[in-house]
Amino acid sequence: MIPDFDTFVSSLKSIERRLDLSDDDLLELFWQAHPRFQFFKTLPWEANMVDIGAAEGGLGHWKSWGRPPRPDLKLYGVDLGVGQYSNLYAAWEAINLDERLPEFPGARLNGFFTTHLIEHLSAPDRLIKWIAGRAEPGAAVYIEWPNPTSVDLPKREKLLEQGIEVTTSNFWDDDTHKNAPELGAVCGWLAEAGWLDQA
Repeated sequence: MIPDFDTFVSSLKSIERRLDLSDDDLLELFWQAHPRFQFFKTLPWEANMVDIGAAEGGLGHWKSWGRPPRPDLKLYGVDLGVGQYSNLYAAWEAINLDERLPEFPGARLNGFFTTHLIEHLSAPDRLIKWIAGRAEPGAAVYIEWPNPTSVDLPKREKLLEQGIEVTTSNFWDDDTHKNAPELGAVCGWLAEAGWLDQA
């Protein structure tokens, strides 16, 4: 738990809108500055990117939303089921990553994107090593997951009691979470597979 919950809540409640922008403009500005969006938009031309934990496949809309447009990207989706927007992808594999790893036979993969997935896996190192093994030379990898220190954040229900609505705050607010690996551990898995030696 953070040291002073009341101060933390007061700080959150004191935040005021500072930009004279519409909600749509603010959303676009947010994504333009976000590392996920920057990674996606700056991939090498005609990259083949695997969206691991693709959910409904909404990432496919980023090809035409925001600048620059990226009609050249070929996306490959992976999730437990086939997403609503899987038609925006070159191929899709509906698999349980705790049971088996993606295949995409014949595809030369040089982009890998996974956000808020590895904390749900029993053995995230298997997926990281698969990425390292499938990555073409010079491939780009984006992995995002909760900081292990998120276990110390206030629980969602405590914030809701104070009128602060969030989807999750504390790591354990999502009961499907299993573990938040340290950054050093993820880098170690990549290094063990020889991927970091390519940099």
